[in-house]
Amino acid sequence: MIKDEAWKLFPDTFMCHYAVANILNKHIDCHSVVDIGGNGRLSMFTDMNVVNANITNGIDGQNLPYKDQQFDASVSINTLEHVQHKDKFIKEALRVAKFSAILCFSFNGVMAEVDVLKRSMNHKHPMNWGIPDLESLCKVEACHEPVYCMPSWLHLSFIAAGSSKLNPKVSEYINRRLVDTNVWFTDKKDACGVIVEFYHGGAV
Repeated sequence: MIKDEAWKLFPDTFMCHYAVANILNKHIDCHSVVDIGGNGRLSMFTDMNVVNANITNGIDGQNLPYKDQQFDASVSINTLEHVQHKDKFIKEALRVAKFSAILCFSFNGVMAEVDVLKRSMNHKHPMNWGIPDLESLCKVEACHEPVYCMPSWLHLSFIAAGSSKLNPKVSEYINRRLVDTNVWFTDKKDACGVIVEFYHGGAV
């Protein structure tokens, strides 16, 4: 289920939310979701009851004001890379979820270059380093879903938000770093985003 307004989103935003929603929709017993850092976009891809927990609403993802297992699932889309205490953020995501926590975040050394690009453009969301390696992350709970990688060009497109054309710096980065811009799931070393699902024992 994709609502009409979803097609107006930038490609990286669309793809990330679409993939996370697909994982959620596999769980037939999942009805309530907290989107940590979310601003309503996930609701464009699922009919589940989605609660948006973000700083604008006065909610810190590192200290969620919810009860243990209050939601069937928790998700975080393109938020973890901006968080200072990432381990605490992940533990909170797991704590408030009954079944699973789905995390979509930027990853890999190429993100250092993305960060430089963002800062050169005075982007309001530069990276915040210290993300644990994937192997360590997957030891927190059983990793239920495969790790999906997203090409850098998708993640970067939102930097040009509000413009009908890509910023020249973004275009130059894409042309210089990437060879393949036709597939989303990729094993290329330049992939900069992953989606992992951690689940509790009761997960479907």
